[in-house]
Amino acid sequence: VSGKLGLLLLLVLLLGALYYLLIHRDLTARIVQERQNTGRLQNELAEVEAFQARAVKLRLELDTRKDMDQQVSRVLPREADIAGVLSDLNRLAEVSGLTINQVEPKKFESSEFYVKIPVDLSLSGRFHQLMRFFHNVSQMERAVSMENVVLGTPKTSDDEVVLTVKVRATAFMQAK
Repeated sequence: VSGKLGLLLLLVLLLGALYYLLIHRDLTARIVQERQNTGRLQNELAEVEAFQARAVKLRLELDTRKDMDQQVSRVLPREADIAGVLSDLNRLAEVSGLTINQVEPKKFESSEFYVKIPVDLSLSGRFHQLMRFFHNVSQMERAVSMENVVLGTPKTSDDEVVLTVKVRATAFMQAK
């Protein structure tokens, strides 16, 4: 009985040793290796998530800057578009009830950041029509200043006082 018990114990120890040598030691090494891989992959994931967060932040900033650039381009376009400026001024004069007597485009004036596009105008109408015109010009999306305003001698016609105004309307565009 004790011989069988010793043989059984020897067999169990031998099977345990074989299990440890052939299976357990390899599994333990693989577990350690996979834990290291998991740590490395978690670090890479954290880097990718940080990169993605920066990319999202930069995309939002880019979109904001594009919106701002579009707004600036409406106020200060990249092209002169004299015809568009004259058309807008003509439309505003008509809406205000004014008569445009003369339109004289002048030479562009360049500076470091913008280019001035001056146009001399001669307008006629009643006082409140002139004020409405100046107000409407101030409401334009494009930057236009009204300079060198000179009032002519008032004239009476059909019980109305008609004023003649000479003014320089200056539109702006971005310098290239």
